[in-house]
Amino acid sequence: MTSVHDAVNKEKDLNVFSTMDNPRYAVDLTEKNYNAKTSRKWPYVHHVNDEIKSYALCPACKNPVQLINHNVSVTNAKILYARHAGKSVIGLADHYQVEYEDCPFHNPERFDSKTRRGNVARNEEIRQLLLHHFHYVISQLESATGVKYTNEVIESMLMHFTANRGYEYKAISVYNLPLGFAYMTEIPRSVRVLGLG
Repeated sequence: MTSVHDAVNKEKDLNVFSTMDNPRYAVDLTEKNYNAKTSRKWPYVHHVNDEIKSYALCPACKNPVQLINHNVSVTNAKILYARHAGKSVIGLADHYQVEYEDCPFHNPERFDSKTRRGNVARNEEIRQLLLHHFHYVISQLESATGVKYTNEVIESMLMHFTANRGYEYKAISVYNLPLGFAYMTEIPRSVRVLGLG
């Protein structure tokens, strides 16, 4: 699975993908991973006129994504990434505009935006993820920040996140939950944080 802070290269561009057999699982987008997961065959690869177009799924909204700079560089960046196709792809997936507009990879919100998400199911998914995999969230947060948090700090953070209903904020998704969790909390000055260093 991709690291929590690397899921989005830049606005609307993804460096993860998923496939039909496991559409919710985010796979790091590399040439090797894409070829292994798709076997470079239909419905992931389409011949359109004289072009070969490579597709996959967005692990967040399950809409089709198109690979950019896959076989031939078409941008100055020359980096392989995926972008929402914005249309249905025959044999792979239909495009659903509502899911696309609610996708955390579509115009991701900044943590400081404080915009609440209206999608109750997505809010509950994040809340359940935090509830059932809290140890993993803290482990990823400690790894990303290089800081070991005491139980007192973790308890305080959880109380703040819950009180703020942090799982309702659009900026927080299953792909950035550890960092979003930390951003939406406050650590009292009296609480100790142990460095890993």
